[in-house]
Amino acid sequence: MSADEFVRSLLSFEVGNLLKFDPIARRGRDPEGIHQLRVSARRLRSELKIVAPVWRSAPLKDLQRELQWFGQVLGEQRDLDVLRGVLSSVNEKISPRMDGSVFDRLDREQIEKSRRVVELLESQRYRQLVGTLSESVIRPPLRSVACEPMDLILRPALDTALTKIFSTVDDLGPAPSNEDLHRIRILAKRGRYSAEISSPLLGSVAKDVGKSLELVQTILGDLHDCLAAVSYLEEERSRLNEREYDPGKALSLPPALRRLGESIERLKTQWREPLGTARELSGSISMTSVEGLDGSGVQHEIE
Repeated sequence: MSADEFVRSLLSFEVGNLLKFDPIARRGRDPEGIHQLRVSARRLRSELKIVAPVWRSAPLKDLQRELQWFGQVLGEQRDLDVLRGVLSSVNEKISPRMDGSVFDRLDREQIEKSRRVVELLESQRYRQLVGTLSESVIRPPLRSVACEPMDLILRPALDTALTKIFSTVDDLGPAPSNEDLHRIRILAKRGRYSAEISSPLLGSVAKDVGKSLELVQTILGDLHDCLAAVSYLEEERSRLNEREYDPGKALSLPPALRRLGESIERLKTQWREPLGTARELSGSISMTSVEGLDGSGVQHEIE
């Protein structure tokens, strides 16, 4: 498969998925609509980095910038949805349960973020983004080297992504900080996407590597969500004690914080096993260096 054929196929799927969930997100009744729009934007950004060697630089940077903006606004809404889900789940498992005032500010913030998402989806900037993506499916702004076989791009891209996450984990040592674990999650996500889109050309082992990294990403994502919930509750406890409500209401928070703390400690022990599986499987993929299409041997990447 040529790079041209591969890029068109890739974009067709991802843009189609974005358009599929657009109306669901607009109705606002199903949080999955927002989630899937955000996933589409995130995957498109990661995949465009992988095909960067055959994509013209200026339009690529413009598209990456707009996808980042789009994903950031959606992310604010999605993060609140996830936070409420985590707190509601914890609340069902503790006694005494948290005071309802804990959720009041969160509900107000969700309404405000939902309004921003509606404004985004109705904006001219979003319509232009959808138009650019749709046009790219038909006529992607590719360089002349797009006629080359796609595996000349996928092999070094996957090599770079996997080497980055494994070396980072090794450098961070046995006790990475919460910030370090967040960084590992991002690298696992990039490695997963690279492995997933490489699997049709590089084989089933690449797909298995992607599955293992997806599990790493999921575990560390759950950890991130629990840490966000702890931060929110600590802010609420301080606020309840200081001014807005009866300080006695803050007494319902410690059981929730203890429960979240237990989950955090458990999750911190679970991510290394699937990462080790991904590392072991990656050895079965031919990681022979392939010179970059620009002749430099350097993998292109846009932050």
